[in-house]
Amino acid sequence: DAGCGTGLSLPLLRAAVGPRGDVVGIEQCPEMLTRARACIAQRGWRNVRLIEASVEDAAIGLRADAALFHFTHDILRAPAAIDNVLAALRPRASVVACGLKWAPPWAWPVNAFVWGAALHSASSLAGLDAPWSLLARHLDAFDLDSTLLGGAVYIAHGTTHQEAPP
Repeated sequence: DAGCGTGLSLPLLRAAVGPRGDVVGIEQCPEMLTRARACIAQRGWRNVRLIEASVEDAAIGLRADAALFHFTHDILRAPAAIDNVLAALRPRASVVACGLKWAPPWAWPVNAFVWGAALHSASSLAGLDAPWSLLARHLDAFDLDSTLLGGAVYIAHGTTHQEAPP
């Protein structure tokens, strides 16, 4: 979970891997990690590990079957962050990204919402027309659904290449 924040996605990720799989969350904000750690401790999970670092600099230390970018606009606009996460994935690993995007120009009320939400959650509005674009070029079988919330929320998914890069 690249940019796991307070751990919102951790329960679903943990449910997906069960007690024998591993979940790794990466977050650079200590305050958010405190909340994520509380979520883990409250549930007694032993197979959920948190890394306090930027996604670009995180020492992930495993080969994962999947990666999640959940409302992480800044991370998806950072090539080094994407490269670091993808380097920790096995060939044909699943990758999912979701977040805010600009709706069509005629949907100005929706875009007003996106603008306000992005000002509170992203350091830049650059790339909000296609936040997934830097990630998509690294994935096979890429698919995009941007019909949620009037076109303001997208879900993108794909798989890493068949063979790991040299």
